[in-house]
Amino acid sequence: MGIGVGLLLIYAIRFPTTCSTKISFQHHAFCFYKSNMMNHRSGAGATINLSSMKKLLLFVSIFMAISGESCSKQEDTPQEDLYLTVFPTELDFPYEGETIEVLVQSNAPLNFAWSPSPSKPDWLKMSATSSGFTFSAQENKTFYARGAMLMIYTNEINGKVSQSYIDFYQIGKPQN
Repeated sequence: MGIGVGLLLIYAIRFPTTCSTKISFQHHAFCFYKSNMMNHRSGAGATINLSSMKKLLLFVSIFMAISGESCSKQEDTPQEDLYLTVFPTELDFPYEGETIEVLVQSNAPLNFAWSPSPSKPDWLKMSATSSGFTFSAQENKTFYARGAMLMIYTNEINGKVSQSYIDFYQIGKPQN
């Protein structure tokens, strides 16, 4: 077995397929080895065929040595980083009540957790929009300020969780 067939077999083991065409080098090594054996049996004309095959194999070997490492890097698909953007994160409502839109962008499903209680406060309504959410505060008929906090967080992706907070504050009715 010649040095060319040996190199081709080494590349066949190291790189079982090429990058984009997925052609098996093991198949080519087998065909080249079979062709090489036929040329040795046929006699005098075999040297010309064998010489051109060695040149071809040298070219293929150099090409694989140069492009082999860059091909494997191109096939790796980069994983998208997890993100969550919330704006604004502080909502101050007048005592009369108001509706404020919050823009939310994320590449993962969202979860919500309210504080101080496990459920949304009665005085605050939340509605989904195409770009995020709207929050509507009812009129605060008491003289006391009220507040709440909403934590928005994503599901875990690749061991990462993204989170953001929205603080809600509404002043009390002014005393006359």
